[in-house]
Formats: sequence, C-alpha cells, structure tokens
Amino acid sequence: MSTAPLPEAPIFDETGAAKERLLSRRGEPLLYANWDNVLFIHYEIEPDELQRCIPYPLDLYHGRAFVSFVAFTMRGMRPRLGGTLGALLFKPIATHHFLNVRSYVRHKSEAGIYFMREWLSNRLAAWLGPWSFGLPYQFGKIEYRNDFEQDHEHECRGHVEANDGSFRYCATLTNELGSSAPESLDEFLLERYTAFTQSGNRRPVLSHLARTMAASCSESRNRDRRFNSRH
Repeated sequence: MSTAPLPEAPIFDETGAAKERLLSRRGEPLLYANWDNVLFIHYEIEPDELQRCIPYPLDLYHGRAFVSFVAFTMRGMRPRLGGTLGALLFKPIATHHFLNVRSYVRHKSEAGIYFMREWLSNRLAAWLGPWSFGLPYQFGKIEYRNDFEQDHEHECRGHVEANDGSFRYCATLTNELGSSAPESLDEFLLERYTAFTQSGNRRPVLSHLARTMAASCSESRNRDRRFNSRH
C-alpha cells in the first residue's frame, strides 16, 4: 500500500451521522465505557518522518502532521449485551488508566486514528488487547491527577513508567469548557470515530470529544526514545 499522504478532504460527519453509521454495523457497538478527565498533548511532527512509522497514509491538517498523547481514565467498560452479568464479567478490566499515542490517518478516503502505542495500568487488559483487537497494549505504572472538575484544580500532572521508558507531564488550564469550531485544528484532532489497526481490521469508535478545555503543557518529557512506534 502506498504511504504517500492522500489529498486533504472534509474531515468528519456530525456526531449524529457518525453514531448512525456505527449503529448500522452488525454487532456494534461491542462495548461501552466512559472516558474520565481526558487530557490531549499534541506534538507537530515533520510529515515525511512520521509517515515512515505509520502503515496508513497520514491525514494532514493543511499540510501539518500531528501525534497526540492522550491521558485518561477509562471507567465502567462493559459489553453492550449481557446486562448486569456482562458488566460483572468485565469488572476485572472495567476501570484503569490509559496513555495512548496516536497519529491521524486516512484509509479508503475515511479519516481515522492509528494507535502507535498504548499503555494500561491493568495487566489483564494489557494482555487481552493485542490478540483480541490487534491493539498495541502494554502494561505501565500510571499515576494521574487530571481532575478538571474541581474548582480549585487548575493544574494536572501525570507519570507513566514502563519497561521501555517513562513519560511525565504538567499542564495548566487556559480556558473554559467549549466546543471545537468547524474546520479548526481542535476539530481535526478530537473528532475521530474510527480506529484502524495494524492488521488491517478496523472497528468504529464513537467518542464525542468536541467540548474541550485548552491546557498549556509546561512540562513533558520521556526518559527513553523507544516510546516511538515499532514495526
């Protein structure tokens, strides 16, 4: 498959259209979960350099390429079917911290994301992810303080420690909760409804994140450059 970036195109449907498309697929959604206290840390990268690490053509924003670190706590993951029993069976992996490293790609003219690496604080979930969905899960010791809901909290911090490196950040809120403007960089980075796996299979992911708060990241570093994607 060619790795040359595809021409830029309109990015997303409205949330309702994306949800309708997801629900039209047999067996979808497979799982439900809540994302709590989500923080995005965006890095702009030279497109040709990034493309060498990604098996799908990059999706560019006016010629610019980005990689995003997404720190959040996933709570209450459970299957769509099964009710209370299904939720009980998923309880051991229902709640844990995540750090995703994702890039922005296109496949067959559809915009989506590609997970370069993912760290989870739950060992069982980290083991299940690669063979069940083809996702690059790894276990990491994760500590977050991203509680934007508290009036007295204007700063969030996080620390991820894994076998191949560590990552720390400190961010300060710079505005109130708002919506991403149409065709803006915020919309490009946040409104994604499909994730493509390295195996070529894909599963739509509905996660409406248009309402955002901007944060200035005053510190972010990784101990080891091996946090980059491996192929």
